[in-house]
Amino acid sequence: PSCGQAWYFLGRCHADQGQYREAFMAYRQSVSRNENQPDTWCAIGILYQQMAQARDSLQAYVTAVFFNQDHSATWTDLGLLYESCDQLVDAYLCYKNGLTSLHKSERDEMSFESVREILT
Repeated sequence: PSCGQAWYFLGRCHADQGQYREAFMAYRQSVSRNENQPDTWCAIGILYQQMAQARDSLQAYVTAVFFNQDHSATWTDLGLLYESCDQLVDAYLCYKNGLTSLHKSERDEMSFESVREILT
């Protein structure tokens, strides 16, 4: 594939089948084509977490949040990582950020729908 998103989806397929090496290679191809895609960085974090590499997982989640602070899935997965390491305060803060991001996303969507209704 020539598109970063195609590599991302290929990586997800490999990860779902437990083919971690192939998934990681596909995610790296995705990053090389579009490095600021938080979905890919979040997926890399999940992959590392499944491989019990907490530090690498943390770095991938931090990178995802760096590119999009409102990426609620990353906040949730980062919270799960902190919770698995018994860092409950950090986990709580991540879950709180995830909910805030989710509600912000819903408000933005509602605003968009309101504008669209007015224009039609």
